[in-house]
Amino acid sequence: MDEHVWHHRDPRRRGPKELTGMVDLARGSHPTARLLDLVPGRSGKAYRDWLDERGDEFRKRIEIATLDLFQGYKNAIDDQLEDATCVLDAFHIVKLAGAAVDDVRDC
Repeated sequence: MDEHVWHHRDPRRRGPKELTGMVDLARGSHPTARLLDLVPGRSGKAYRDWLDERGDEFRKRIEIATLDLFQGYKNAIDDQLEDATCVLDAFHIVKLAGAAVDDVRDC
């Protein structure tokens, strides 16, 4: 899951500005990732509510939860996916690694 800023205009005219997206990265019968849903807001509550609405059976099948660095999403996973392993997504890992190299370079 990850957040997305959909537009930079007035949300009253264009709909919700920030969205939380849930993606199934599992490889099985689908060769690529599948967008499961987009919900308004960028918050742990938006993600927690979405997970809660899916029900116990859905949540029990989730083994690995990928997220960005936002603590609210981590809190939602801890609350709703107690048996899942949390991992940071590749984009944010590369971004952190690049920032660390830049920090060393600036010394």
